[in-house]
Amino acid sequence: QSYFFTNKKKVRALEEAFAKSLGVPDAVSCSSGTAALKIALKALGVGPGDEVITQAHTFVATVEAIVDCGATPVIAEIDESLNMDPEDLKNKLTRRTKVILPVHMLGVACSMDKILSFALSAGVKVVEDTAQACHATEHAGAELAGEGAQGLERLREVPGVGEDVHEGRAAVRDFRAGDG
Repeated sequence: QSYFFTNKKKVRALEEAFAKSLGVPDAVSCSSGTAALKIALKALGVGPGDEVITQAHTFVATVEAIVDCGATPVIAEIDESLNMDPEDLKNKLTRRTKVILPVHMLGVACSMDKILSFALSAGVKVVEDTAQACHATEHAGAELAGEGAQGLERLREVPGVGEDVHEGRAAVRDFRAGDG
């Protein structure tokens, strides 16, 4: 069993099952949730000169991934749910904004209907970080990580590997997301 992460057939089967469970075309296993964030941002073409809006209440890896891509993190306030405040989000948008990165904290969904509506009207891509809310649903019943161009999940405490190992994966809805 120690070869699980290097066994391509088992990893691909896990990716396919995960994508199917979210109702998205594909999922990609990553070494960590941080890596999944970086891959998603890079796939959308995020780099120097770009801004990525995220929220004040998050794990440090969110901002780390943005900075590692060469972009500037822009921090939106949170609302009573401890997630991105859609009203404050509107105040953060600039001509340099490339991506909005809401983080569903503590199993509670962000107001994705409002965030997605705003992103669509602004022509900005959305990457959802659902590390703390895998398979949760928002109030409208839509499953998280299935709405933005790319959704991210992290699995914790992988059996037989150890509690300090975190596997991440990116669930991809739109492969053309980085085409501009």
